[in-house]
Parts: sequence; C-alpha cells; structure tokens
Amino acid sequence: MNNDRIYSLQIIRALAVWLVVFHHIALDLLGHDQPTSGFWLFFAVHGSLGVDIFFVLSGFVIALIHKNYRDRPATFLARRLLRVVPNYWFYTVLIALSLVVLPPGTFFTTEFSFDNMLLSLVLIPHENLSGYGYFPILTAGWTLHYELFFYLTFAVAIAFAGGYAAYLTTAILLLVIALVKVEWVPNFLGNNIFLLSEFLIGMVVYHYWLKAKHYFWSNLVLVLMAFVAIAALWHWLGFSGYIRLLLAGPIVFIAVVLNHLLNPAHRLAKALIFLGDISFSTYLANLLVIAWVYQLMGLLPVFSSHLFAILVIVATFCLWCMTWIMVEKVFINQSLPNVRVPIQQLLKGGSPL
Repeated sequence: MNNDRIYSLQIIRALAVWLVVFHHIALDLLGHDQPTSGFWLFFAVHGSLGVDIFFVLSGFVIALIHKNYRDRPATFLARRLLRVVPNYWFYTVLIALSLVVLPPGTFFTTEFSFDNMLLSLVLIPHENLSGYGYFPILTAGWTLHYELFFYLTFAVAIAFAGGYAAYLTTAILLLVIALVKVEWVPNFLGNNIFLLSEFLIGMVVYHYWLKAKHYFWSNLVLVLMAFVAIAALWHWLGFSGYIRLLLAGPIVFIAVVLNHLLNPAHRLAKALIFLGDISFSTYLANLLVIAWVYQLMGLLPVFSSHLFAILVIVATFCLWCMTWIMVEKVFINQSLPNVRVPIQQLLKGGSPL
C-alpha cells in the first residue's frame, strides 16, 4: 500500500456513506409505517450527517490536489467530471427503468418524465415531478449539484488565480451564499445554500493540517475541546443544520490527525478503506436498492426491518460489483490512469499527472 496516501480519509468516507444508507433505510421504514426501534430512529434523525462529512471531505481533497492543476483548469474539471458522471448516469438510467417497471408509489420522492430525465442527466437543478423538492430523478444526485458547482467554481479560480485558487474559490462561495441569503440571487441549487460552506470548512481543515500536522497531541486536544463545545450546543439547540456544519469539520480533522497511527495493512483497516473506495457507488445505489428490496420483502409473510437492512447491504454490494465491471473498470480506470497522487509530491508542488 502507498504509505503517502491518507487512508483515514477513506475510512471516514466509508463511515459517512453507511450513515447515509442507514438514514435512507430508516426513512423508508418510517415512510411505509413499519415498526422501528430506537436504533432506526437514531439514523432517521442523525444519519444525514454523512452528507455533511462528504462535502467537507470534498473540500479537503480538492485543496490537497489543486496545485497539480494550477495552469490546467480544463484538465482539473475533466478529471472531476470523469470521476462522477459515468457512475451517476449509470444509476440514473437504472432508476428511470425502475420507475417504468416497478409499481407506482415504489419511490416516494421521484417520478419519471423525459424532461426530468434530460435535466437530471446534465445535473441542472429542477423541481422533481413528485413535488418532493429540487431533486433529479436519482434523488441522491442532489448533492452532485453542489459538488459540480464547487468544481466549476474551483476550475474558474484556477484559470484566474492559479496556485491561489483556494482563496478565490472561498471568496466566490461566500459571495454566492450572501447573495442568496439576502435574496438578491435566487437559490439556484434548490436546497440549503449554506451547504456550500462545508467545502470551505474542508479547505480550512486542509490548510490547518498542512501547517500543523506535526503537532499531533496539541491538535488532538483542540479537536476534543471542540467536540465538547459542539456536544453542549447539540444538547441545547438540537440536531440543526448549523450543528451539522460544526460537527463535520472536526470529524474530518480527527481522521486526518489520526492517519499516521493507522496500519493500512490491518484486515479491518483494509476492509474499511475498500468500503471508502466504493463509497460513491454505494451512495448512488442505495435508494435504488432500498426500493427493490422493499418490493421483494412484500413477497414474505412477515416484514422484518433487520432482514430488510441486511438485504439492502448485500444487494448494494452486489450492485456495486456490477458497476465496477460495467463502468469503473471499463471506463473510469482506463480514462484516468495514475489518478492517485502521492501526498509528498503534492506538498512539494510536483505534478505526476
């Protein structure tokens, strides 16, 4: 294994995606009025934190790699899109076929039309026919509206600011958030515009880690103190979007700080790193799989929420295997050779890509 890779980021990515999967399972159980335990109620309320972690991770990673593209904004954007779009299109087509084949009402939050399909494929935010909100046909794709806007902003910043793109990106995103909040600009992303700030938090975490990464124990004490403060705010204010903003940054920072204690050759670490590597496909597949499995559970005499969850996990993994064979192995890995850049080269300003 490459010792320069931040393996702990993949582990936290794995934990984040399964927070989201369990969140969706819990919401599906509640939506179908199935009996649920406190375990599932916990994920119904708190599992959405996984999305916040993803956004912070994205900000961290882009801040980490962007200096390799200081004079190549088009290459930066093309590589980001090739990482995202093929899988997204694959699952969008699958859910469109499912909407046509499965009984009406199988999916609570999405409906099919050719207009919806076209807008979804090009990732233009729009009102879903279900009336649920600004979501593509593959509703999990709403997060890609934010990711794509972040990538586009960063590509523009690279074109104009080169190695200082992170600073220009920060200024642009803060300006967009302010303009939307004072209603001078419509909320073109359709959901909470403050979510853009999570990319900025990820970039801040990266820059702090870059300067203070050798001060392990002082960093850990700072983060633990932050968690105590956040826990107190959580207790007083509840699990609001603002508390989620505050939680995701320290979680990612702890993962980075603890990376050098991680043995990536350990079996458990290998398994979690692997789950992190396939987290994007897992995220896109899970809502589709949940709907399929629920239809299958309807054939059984008794509904079991635990069996439902187990089947969702197994089916999600099986669907990922199909995605890996049909999409990632055939297209993405061949289109993006040598995509992993050793961290030491990045920190020295090298560009093997």
